[in-house]
Amino acid sequence: MNNMNNFRLYITYEYIVGLYILIIAHCKKNKI
Repeated sequence: MNNMNNFRLYITYEYIVGLYILIIAHCKKNKI
């Protein structure tokens, strides 16, 4: 039962990290 909650939390974490990397890459591209 708790496995689904952990799975959802993991997806949210991965989504935030992916979004963060995307923003960082975008900022670096604009600077250069």
